[in-house]
Amino acid sequence: MFCIYGFDSGYIFFFKLTFVIRTTFILGFPGENNDDFETLTNFIKDTKINNVGFFKYSREEGTRAYSFENQIDEETKEDRLRYLSQIQYEIQLSNNDSLIGKEFDAVIDYVEGEMSVARYYGQAPLIDSVIYIKEKLEIGKSYKIKITNKSDYDLEGERL
Repeated sequence: MFCIYGFDSGYIFFFKLTFVIRTTFILGFPGENNDDFETLTNFIKDTKINNVGFFKYSREEGTRAYSFENQIDEETKEDRLRYLSQIQYEIQLSNNDSLIGKEFDAVIDYVEGEMSVARYYGQAPLIDSVIYIKEKLEIGKSYKIKITNKSDYDLEGERL
């Protein structure tokens, strides 16, 4: 919750800022050095972004970067990917812990047997985690959901 003060009238207004950041980082781009990687690592640790993806740079003929000097070897790219993925995994678990007990409007993406699979505004379809609801609900419809548990990256919820 944020509030803005006026010098002569006390509170001007209140507003609640709610947003989720999702981004993806390329690892091992030509010229990336240890300092660059350490800077990115510290950024990931410090910001605790909600949803982060990583992928290794792939050298492709016909691209400008194909001829760049200081190409990064595959082993280094793989090590960096593994390292940052583990850090983000721990961040995601912590972020998911903070969601337990919260309520969201969630859209049902699909149904598997008697289990509905949904997402709230902070989850990109086909990329991020999902919410499993132990109830067959209507695909495409939005429901008020309470997060009750986590299961690794994914969440469990119940319809309110």
